[in-house]
Amino acid sequence: MCADIQHAFLEIGIKEDRIYLQFLWGHDNGTCLDLEGQPVRVLRMTRVPFEVNCSPFLLAATIRTHLEKYEHFEVTKKLHDLYVDDFLCSVDNLAKAKQFVKDATYILSDAGMNLRKWITSSAELRKWLKTENINCRGNTSVLIADQKVLGLVWNVNNDSLAIDTSHKS
Repeated sequence: MCADIQHAFLEIGIKEDRIYLQFLWGHDNGTCLDLEGQPVRVLRMTRVPFEVNCSPFLLAATIRTHLEKYEHFEVTKKLHDLYVDDFLCSVDNLAKAKQFVKDATYILSDAGMNLRKWITSSAELRKWLKTENINCRGNTSVLIADQKVLGLVWNVNNDSLAIDTSHKS
């Protein structure tokens, strides 16, 4: 099963280091940076931006620090293996899968992060996710068999992974 953290980077606030994340904002709603005319404002980021080199590190460090409060949960070991904002794990049975979904969602929601777009190869777990009103991938009642997961194609019907070798322009 897998899920992702909604707007993960935007959930992390910046306080002390804001001085290092400044940008210029010109007049006309920021579109004009005429240094001769109207004044240009210097603004500071309040959230971790997506495209900064250190952003994945800051996200991982924030999550790891938060997880220290939840070491007694079995799912915490799996949450340490997040790939940036993607949660991916395999479990032995339906009961454990349900508990992992509940616990992972609870732990990350306590950090202000929303774990969503759940997908699983288990039809029973998919049915349970829907009855619990847990956010799943796709808005239709028919699940698309091939799902993109960490750059691979996961066929959830036969639980197989493949590499897409087609070159799309």
